[in-house]
Amino acid sequence: MNNPPLLLLVDDVPDNLALLEAILAPEGYALRTAQSGEEGLQVARQEPVDLVLVDVLMPGLDGFATCRARGGQPKTRFV
Repeated sequence: MNNPPLLLLVDDVPDNLALLEAILAPEGYALRTAQSGEEGLQVARQEPVDLVLVDVLMPGLDGFATCRARGGQPKTRFV
């Protein structure tokens, strides 16, 4: 049995996450969501995600900083 690709959606706006879920879930993707860069990093460390879609403009850890931090982690540097 093949597992669907796991996508991590990171956005501080819940409506944006809901919209992405509405578009991607019917296509058969497995989805995880996070509402901050910090939360996104936690999820990515716990589960092997295939792709991360991250908002650039977020308070705290913005999208660019989230990507840099993710790249420094052995489990997530190639995502």
